[in-house]
Amino acid sequence: MSLVSRDPATGEVVGEVATADPARVPDAVARCRAAQAAWSALSLSERREHLEGAIARFEAKKDELA
Repeated sequence: MSLVSRDPATGEVVGEVATADPARVPDAVARCRAAQAAWSALSLSERREHLEGAIARFEAKKDELA
């Protein structure tokens, strides 16, 4: 199942994302909590490195994402 995103001005499909079955929510929440625990254990400089890496990847693909 997916959710279609349309440009409100033209009606053109601009994206599509997968949706999840409500039965999968508890697992997703558990995974988020585990990720938060790991993130919290990182030092500020380690978090910064991760975020700067993510920024670099977004910048490298900005034309594809726009």
